[in-house]
Amino acid sequence: IKDRDFYAFFVIGKDLEGARSVVYIVPYDNSGVLYIPVVSGGKTINISISDSGYSIASPGYETLKGGLPNDSKKIVVVVNGVVYSQNYVISINISSAGRAAEARVYDAGGNTSHIAVNGLGVQVRRYSGYVYRDYSTVKAQVRVFENEGDIRPAAVFESILELKY
Repeated sequence: IKDRDFYAFFVIGKDLEGARSVVYIVPYDNSGVLYIPVVSGGKTINISISDSGYSIASPGYETLKGGLPNDSKKIVVVVNGVVYSQNYVISINISSAGRAAEARVYDAGGNTSHIAVNGLGVQVRRYSGYVYRDYSTVKAQVRVFENEGDIRPAAVFESILELKY
């Protein structure tokens, strides 16, 4: 997110091979990561935001704490659940006291009921129906000139490339 009028926190749910998944929670300043392997059953994540700091916690894991700059920028918690397809619920509880905050939840549509986001003092916006792809499509064009000063190319080659991540 390139918009600089807010600080972004990221919650990313991702499936691994088999019936395993993981959740990463990354604060705005990249000062650490709360990594939660979700092997079976659901998980609860609590994100608390105040005027001057934040706390990210999940039962059974060390709490991640940090400070926030002394300004009026909003906090946006971006929840990327597009590739999360497990049948157990990930509950994300976000509370904000004294600082404007919102949550933007992205899911695939079919997994909406498995990603629960609750906000106290936080506006929650859900965007459903996204599709994950692990490739990019790029159009490439190569122009070949016979001499350095030529205006028209002697040959032009075009191709569409599909690049896998």
